Amino acid sequence: GSLDLPWTLRRNLRYDGVPFHLRFRRRKHQQATLYVVCDVSGSVSRVARFLLLFLHHLADALPELRLFVFSSELGEITELMRTTSPERAVEQALSEWGRGSTDYGHAFARLEALITDKLDRRSSMLILGDARSNLRDPRTRALASLARRLRQVLWLNPEPPEQWGEGDSLMRQYGPFCRRVDRCARLADLERFAERLL
Repeated sequence: GSLDLPWTLRRNLRYDGVPFHLRFRRRKHQQATLYVVCDVSGSVSRVARFLLLFLHHLADALPELRLFVFSSELGEITELMRTTSPERAVEQALSEWGRGSTDYGHAFARLEALITDKLDRRSSMLILGDARSNLRDPRTRALASLARRLRQVLWLNPEPPEQWGEGDSLMRQYGPFCRRVDRCARLADLERFAERLL
């Protein structure tokens, strides 16, 4: 921090102004938050399970972490991951939130309603999913609104890039709001991403 000159001068008057005792102002660093949003539908559940367990074990090295999962509905599992063993918490999240037909647009709109007032430019968002939304409304405005308030949005997609945009994939529509979109189908992909994140 910077030297606190008034305090230093007052404290050292008895030494004829010779600064024996220095005081520095310390900056208060507010911790950034990492928002993780995982598609836990059947097509992505294997990778989502691994990512959630991986993040749980990295919790000490990461900034403040908030975890959300969805398929047709979105729910927060941050407290569940803190209070339950990681394996049980992930299994419970997958069984409770992994049912139904995937709807990315609805998930992003719900997420925007839940966290918009807590977002700032220090925070980041990590999304894991194949962006296949069963031909539902993509609601790109909700993701765009989130991205404007965050430092960065990162997306991990288990499908190969040549499939992004095919069929019901919305990856080409969501991609412009992300700083990076990477493939994540193997452990090596996740390790490479974690190194960049840390």
